[in-house]
Amino acid sequence: MVEDILKAVDEKAKEQINVIVQEKEKALFALEQYYGLAIKEKQKEQKDLAFNKIAKEIEDFEKNFQVKISFRTQEEKNNLIKEIYSEAQNKISNLGDPEFKKFIKQMLSHLPQKKGCIEAGKRTADILKGFVDKEIKVEASLLEEGFIFKSNDVEIDFRISQVLLGMEEKISPELIKMLFS
Repeated sequence: MVEDILKAVDEKAKEQINVIVQEKEKALFALEQYYGLAIKEKQKEQKDLAFNKIAKEIEDFEKNFQVKISFRTQEEKNNLIKEIYSEAQNKISNLGDPEFKKFIKQMLSHLPQKKGCIEAGKRTADILKGFVDKEIKVEASLLEEGFIFKSNDVEIDFRISQVLLGMEEKISPELIKMLFS
């Protein structure tokens, strides 16, 4: 009888051990499943963060690139406009004598009827000496064509570069529309 009781206790213990082992295996399997999901979730999170970081870097690069292109394009447009006015200045300075005299005479017509002196480019000075009163002193002291009229109360700059600069402010918006639209 004691043997039967011990055998029954032994069998009952084995059953409970089997149940505990099965539960342990289920728990381990569940932990492995949970851990695997947690790792996959963490990896996905890290992957998403890396993707978002790269996407942001690409977006920032594109914006910077667009800004650089815009500045570079504007710089090229400005250089082209400067070239146009520089070429215009050269063409006016190199006009034939009759056309250049006519151009200088036209600028001279805008001077006030005052006494003063004129600083001019060499070619301009030669022309002006034939058009202005002897009371107005003409000096060939400028490095560029055109002239600067000076009196006691006024100074007027008719150098070709300055005349074109004044025109540039008025004409450039229209020129830009024609060239770049």
